Amino acid sequence: MAAITQPRRRPRRVYAPCLHVGGSSAPAGGLAALGDEWQKELNLNLLPAVRLDRALLPAMIEQGAGVIVHVTSIPRQLPLPASTISYAAAKAALSSYSKGMSKEVSPKGVRVVRVAPGWSRQARPGH
Repeated sequence: MAAITQPRRRPRRVYAPCLHVGGSSAPAGGLAALGDEWQKELNLNLLPAVRLDRALLPAMIEQGAGVIVHVTSIPRQLPLPASTISYAAAKAALSSYSKGMSKEVSPKGVRVVRVAPGWSRQARPGH
């Protein structure tokens, strides 16, 4: 994904972008993940939201309205050693970032909200 520094041209209205990216390929636990894997988790689960917000927030603040939705995850509050702790930490960082951005931009008419989906059963091919 190319880094977004400035939008090519500002849209007339930006209302409610929802950034739902993420995932993990790191091994389970905290000790099993190496330094590079921790960085990959941040690159996948935190930094895209920061970059997209940086690109879209100026227009939303200028129009005095908008909502940004960040999709976090239940493991941000309940990290399990049988799953990837680096993923949980990255989602916790996203949650904290979202709360901080909410406090910063809500007086300017822009809301930042967090959604944390619960556990879900996903269909797998062949099952």
